Amino acid sequence: MDHTQDEVHAEKIVAMLEKKGLQADGCLTFICKNTILCALVRAKLGLPGDTVEAISIAKRKSHTQRHLATIDQGWCHLPAPRQYAVRSEHFEDLAGLKSTAETFGFPAVVKQEYGAGSVSVKLVANEQQCEEYVQEMMALKAMDPNGGFASSPMVMEYLGGDKYVVDLAIFQGKLLLAFLSQCGPSILPYFISSSHLMPSGISQEKEAQMVAAAYQSCLHCGLENGVYNVELKLTECGPKLIEINPRTGGNFLPTWINEVYGVDIHIVAFMIACNIQPQVWTPKPRGYFVCISCPIKQHYRAKEKTPGFEVILKGLTDKGLVKSSMITDVVDDTAPVATLSIASFSTRKEDAISKIILASQMLSIDSEEYPVKYFLEPFM
Repeated sequence: MDHTQDEVHAEKIVAMLEKKGLQADGCLTFICKNTILCALVRAKLGLPGDTVEAISIAKRKSHTQRHLATIDQGWCHLPAPRQYAVRSEHFEDLAGLKSTAETFGFPAVVKQEYGAGSVSVKLVANEQQCEEYVQEMMALKAMDPNGGFASSPMVMEYLGGDKYVVDLAIFQGKLLLAFLSQCGPSILPYFISSSHLMPSGISQEKEAQMVAAAYQSCLHCGLENGVYNVELKLTECGPKLIEINPRTGGNFLPTWINEVYGVDIHIVAFMIACNIQPQVWTPKPRGYFVCISCPIKQHYRAKEKTPGFEVILKGLTDKGLVKSSMITDVVDDTAPVATLSIASFSTRKEDAISKIILASQMLSIDSEEYPVKYFLEPFM
């Protein structure tokens, strides 16, 4: 878990394989923090896959943006990747923050260079809020060094528009498949996920724009062999990149892709890691998945207001009306995290939305503090 020792660990992994007489066909990871270690092992074993340099560009968020901002020539008549880049600045200390904040402009987004899952991401309205939150992040970093990553803060331009996620598979530079899903309004200021829809409800033209932006961003960062998870916003000026996760999408996304499209994205990732081209494409969706994610505060409040909360939720799940997932190891009810997700699948989007609304009312999740219909409205 100590990623300051990735080089040492990579040598030890290779030595262990040699000692056991094992010949690896591929190497991959589904964990964000392990992506650079994985690339080092691949390089030492001579296995196919993305280089350490490519993974490092994608993993460090401000580096990703700066790298794409320098590329003003697209491929095959596609737009120049710099069009997708967003202004972002990395700084080492409060002095660096002060000089950055004076010229950056607000509102802005503060996040960790090597963070994942929207952890430690916050919208700040002015320079004072920015400095206060950075001090808070640095204090937490001193207590938890983030597995060895020098995860210093960065500030990023705040983007308007709707957020989308593209899960895509690339083999030897060729796009094999891509799945686009739409996110509902984030719960600010910590950008907690509120709702999700797969497939997205946007037009084929806009969907093609988002997929092209994700594909180009990956290629121009050197990501040419693997399954990736790319977050973007569709702004008035077109697609803008939030970040690239150089590994398969997590949480519910692989399960959803399997049910909606019939594609096992994990098997695709394993095959590409072994330099085998999967015979896959993006099929027509079988239906729609709609999901709400409930922050811990509203989750606890709903449990208090609803006798037999777990029994009702189990009944809804057993009848196939919803699927649920729960995080149980968070004890701080003020933590900026969603601890309960409820999803529904149906051949008609409207039916899936109706099931989610009904379930949220039965469980007392829907309330003035957490208006479920508001979070689902972009999908209606």
